[in-house]
Amino acid sequence: MTAAHSDGQATSTSEPYRALLAVSEAIASHRDLPALFHELAGRLHHMVRFDSLALVLHEAVTNTMRLHVLGSSEPTPYIPAIVLPVEDDPAGLVWQIQQPLIISSVAEESRWPRFLERVQPHGLQSLCGLPLTTARRRLGTLVFASRQPAVYDAADAGFLQLVANQVAVAVENALAFQEIEAAFREIQALKDKLAKENAYLEEEVRTEHNFGEIVGESAALRRVLKEVETVAPTGSTVLIRGETGTGKELIARALHELSPRRDRTFVKLNCAAIPTGLLESELFGHEKGAFTGAISQKVGRFELAHQGTLLLDEVGDIPPGAPAQAAPRPAGAGVRAPRRHEDDQGGRAAGGVHPPRPGPDGGRRPLP
Repeated sequence: MTAAHSDGQATSTSEPYRALLAVSEAIASHRDLPALFHELAGRLHHMVRFDSLALVLHEAVTNTMRLHVLGSSEPTPYIPAIVLPVEDDPAGLVWQIQQPLIISSVAEESRWPRFLERVQPHGLQSLCGLPLTTARRRLGTLVFASRQPAVYDAADAGFLQLVANQVAVAVENALAFQEIEAAFREIQALKDKLAKENAYLEEEVRTEHNFGEIVGESAALRRVLKEVETVAPTGSTVLIRGETGTGKELIARALHELSPRRDRTFVKLNCAAIPTGLLESELFGHEKGAFTGAISQKVGRFELAHQGTLLLDEVGDIPPGAPAQAAPRPAGAGVRAPRRHEDDQGGRAAGGVHPPRPGPDGGRRPLP
């Protein structure tokens, strides 16, 4: 055997492996099935004679074989989608028996008349069908078709089955990716739908109630909330009257949330819990060392509520002489001078009190 003959034999022996390597490269570089089949058609054409390369997948829901992809190394006439029952398609037989099927003459076949009606007008005369199967499932059939009769034999089927085994993995991955994309789109659509429904429901609540923390349908409550909506846009001081536990603070917060000051601070002070001697310090603050225990400077509640809302809860429990003591006066004697703001617009004051209580003489005790 001459060296040239040995080299030629080695080259011919390595050609199938080169083709398989080319198939692997094509599979690795494509996720889209039509693009994959187009490149496979170009790379395999010099190894196998065919005019069309088809992917026929089994659809479990309808138990049919559907032609999904067509590939060719040359432009071919358009072939419409073919969907046939398993028993009416040679690809269905390949899928069932999991063995290659070679048809040397399509015209002489009589087992699949419906299939022959679809392909004969396109001049296809011989076929080679190979099962597409992975470790997890049987996918369908890979079909090589030629316009020449008796193109394929057992040797071709052996090599093409190696190709089909790699294509099966690529098809399974592509189908899984399509399922993930479809699931993601469905989840995104449901998420958008839920977001729209949630926004609609929130708008309905705001339109009907406009008070997120207050729940009630009584006529009296609706009347109070209507008054809140009326006074909230103004800068007026508001007196809120009601027994303990009736929601005076909630009304004050609703006033704050519906006002132009809602982005500023809401400050609450329970006047009943503050000793009279410390009320001035709580309201206006104090300087360090102003009195025993004043170890640091303290900002008063009025300054904290700058451009916001200050709720003086239980303001009716302040002793009668305390308001005069707590009246603003020039800084000195330890009183902290409030910090001035260039955009000073003050703040809203809301007072919460109990309804007037009977006095010693049976009349009504006036509020301080």
